[in-house]
Amino acid sequence: MQEEIDSLHKNHTYELVKLPKAKKALKNKWVYRIKQEEHTPHPRYKARLVVKGFSQKKGVDFDEIFSPVVKMTSIIVILGLAVRLNLEVEQMDVKTAFLHGDLEEEIYVE
Repeated sequence: MQEEIDSLHKNHTYELVKLPKAKKALKNKWVYRIKQEEHTPHPRYKARLVVKGFSQKKGVDFDEIFSPVVKMTSIIVILGLAVRLNLEVEQMDVKTAFLHGDLEEEIYVE
């Protein structure tokens, strides 16, 4: 949990403010998972803070739903370039990828 809290704080994900009148704060919860890697004897314990966005109403709390994802054509181009240029392809996991999305709405979370 502390790693997740540190990551959110380090990336300036949130700002502590008083809830304005006529605004509703969304609730959140911690989601825990045990991840067992193939070549490691000990499991990794992961924690994520998630907002219960299902309580939002379209047109009131948000206008559209958008989740940035990679297009399959982009993957094909990258793999094609790697083959053509005899490059190695490695995997990378970005823990805070959601921080790169742009929000126009203000979201308040308890």
